Amino acid sequence: MLARLAWPLGMLFLSSCATVDHAVTAAPAVPAKPAAASHPIAGIEHTVRKGETLWRISRMYQTDLEEILRANSIPDSTVISVGQKIVIPTETSKAVSLEDPQTSADTDFIWPLEGPVLVSFKQKKDGVLNKGVDIQTRSDQKVCASGDGVVDFVGTLPGYGTTIIVDHAGNISTVYAGPTTALVTKGQQVPQGTVLAKITPSSGKQKEALHFEVRNRHRPQNPLYYLK
Repeated sequence: MLARLAWPLGMLFLSSCATVDHAVTAAPAVPAKPAAASHPIAGIEHTVRKGETLWRISRMYQTDLEEILRANSIPDSTVISVGQKIVIPTETSKAVSLEDPQTSADTDFIWPLEGPVLVSFKQKKDGVLNKGVDIQTRSDQKVCASGDGVVDFVGTLPGYGTTIIVDHAGNISTVYAGPTTALVTKGQQVPQGTVLAKITPSSGKQKEALHFEVRNRHRPQNPLYYLK
């Protein structure tokens, strides 16, 4: 797999993409489990509210997302649910509980396009664990920047095809790969929702997909922890 991936088109295409609530139907997820009782974690208890992602919660408390995963023994292939209790470690938390979850809404990421998820995170694909999610595409769909950032790479990579990598704040990067025509260049600033590429026409013989990854310090993450 790739040791490094890079990414973020201009405002000309910004109006072409928008946040889509529940745009992609992912494979059934296993509910996250609370931390083991034998090793209680000191921290702030947070109740997950509608629309919150683990990424948003980590920003609310200024705590590294991976610290929250460890503190709650949440496997990285599961997702959280509304009403779930999550412990925010006090040794890493720098903020008190926020009453308004919309306070950190600008840190959320959006789906790059609409479509059902064909291969989920860490689901086996050709005998290899998937490092992102594969989203079914339609001809002439537009691929949008999941968040504000700078395009770090545009090119073709073995096993990935046409690939665009966008660097975001907080050591986060997103990868967009598949049957696309790139519409951005390396070094370009791209606001969230900017059109990065266009899906090329399919042969119709099989389902085409966009491979999408979220990486934290170059380590693959479950995209569902970040996407709203």
